[in-house]
Amino acid sequence: MDIHFGMKINKRSLIISVVVIFGLFMPWITRGLDPIGEINPNTGQGELRYRRKILLSPFFVVMTEEGEVTNISWFVSSGTALAGVMLALSSVLFVFSFRNPWMKVSIFSVAFLGIVFFFMSLGTGLSIGLKTELGWGIIITLIGVGSMFIYSILELSRNPKLRIMTR
Repeated sequence: MDIHFGMKINKRSLIISVVVIFGLFMPWITRGLDPIGEINPNTGQGELRYRRKILLSPFFVVMTEEGEVTNISWFVSSGTALAGVMLALSSVLFVFSFRNPWMKVSIFSVAFLGIVFFFMSLGTGLSIGLKTELGWGIIITLIGVGSMFIYSILELSRNPKLRIMTR
């Protein structure tokens, strides 16, 4: 039994989508808590280290203490979870080829808005008294979403209906 929905899966888009989804489940933001001062044995300089860390991604938060995972909580806030769903859905839809040349641009827009919505849902108390860093999950996701943008613009430029006629 062959089920056909009329849409082809594009292999380049599949790679981009996998990158975005992979980045969704990696830490986007790392926050250090409970600072302690230590001497770095390699440099001899004093460094500030953190006993506890919070690793936040759109779908979950991981709390560590002294390098050991102490707690994992899923769907911490509705805002970050909604941003993750926006990114996940857009990356799943980005895999398919569409007849409408603007569809990929629209899907990219949803993904970009998902990133914006994630950071807007964090609030203003993110950096008060804490060491906050971007994690490598957001960097991977940004690479994927940036690739979505480039690919969708290339798809638009290849469409003969949208080319500007010049003499």
